[in-house]
Amino acid sequence: MAHHLIIPVEYSDLREHPAVRAWAQIEPRCIAPKRIVALKEHRKMSSKSSVYRLEGMSRGGAAIIAKRCRRWSALLERVVYRDILPYLPFQSLKYEGFVAEPGEKFCWLFTEDAGDWHYSPLLREHRILAAHWLSVLHTHLPDLEALPSFPDRTVKYYSLRRCGIKQVTQLCLGKSLSTGDELKLRELVEVGHTLECYWQEIEELCEAIPQCLIHGDFVHKNLRIRSNGKSMHLLAVDWENTGVGVPATDLAQSLSYAQFPGFAASPCLEAYWSKIRRHWPLNRETIQRIGTLGTIFRCLEAICWEMERFKAGGPLDRYIRRLDEIQSILRYAMKSNGWYH
Repeated sequence: MAHHLIIPVEYSDLREHPAVRAWAQIEPRCIAPKRIVALKEHRKMSSKSSVYRLEGMSRGGAAIIAKRCRRWSALLERVVYRDILPYLPFQSLKYEGFVAEPGEKFCWLFTEDAGDWHYSPLLREHRILAAHWLSVLHTHLPDLEALPSFPDRTVKYYSLRRCGIKQVTQLCLGKSLSTGDELKLRELVEVGHTLECYWQEIEELCEAIPQCLIHGDFVHKNLRIRSNGKSMHLLAVDWENTGVGVPATDLAQSLSYAQFPGFAASPCLEAYWSKIRRHWPLNRETIQRIGTLGTIFRCLEAICWEMERFKAGGPLDRYIRRLDEIQSILRYAMKSNGWYH
């Protein structure tokens, strides 16, 4: 496990940083932090979320994580950190507070710091830890009716995401492309057409899976490892893609841990099944198919995200390369479930 690069924030007076001023509304007697580290930052406080570590700012002198994001996202994550995670039988981050900016379009969410030790899908012990953690998340929330406002993550949601294949290829094919790049896009279109043919079978598979709360973006950048020297614990951050539906996306598997480490956490499906079978009447083969289905769903999400990035601008060849990588993962997953020949 390796530390990620630490980038301190340069500010003439750290007390005037927006994150500190927001925290001061919760703790009026707070002092200047020892240091502010930008974990995720966008210029001029744009609509995208920004995340900072305020060192020495908590009531006990530890670090606080300050996340600035849109109101809907902050409200959703506040429910998760404040009302759900503390009541589940695993370690979770402490919720520290919530502050709305003037106009209430953006908000600040404050939590305990998860640390810098990132999860790695290259380590089997991490994949097993992730599987056990997910088995708890997916089975220890009996009253889903208490979450009426949570986003839909049923198969209907992913059915709508299929449109992203057609939309992004139409956008790219309207540009000047090399013969090779055009061929890659047309291969993606072909894979999309094949997926359409098997969608009813996918829906039937999803009907056999209990609905539950999912993380929705279960990848290494959103996972941390905490160890007390005797045991390891998984901590999950960034819940803005959470929802209620099928657990497939959380179980997504990468085509290659080394080549695509950021695509999925790739939890050990055997370890997941060993825990989940106590609660759900699903056999090992079904869990394997669900994991592969999660890979397909994650590909559909990734294609839609690439489309949004493409609309925002940037080198066309970079998006073609990314789409080709996603297409290779999507095609492999479909073959694994017998949906591509």
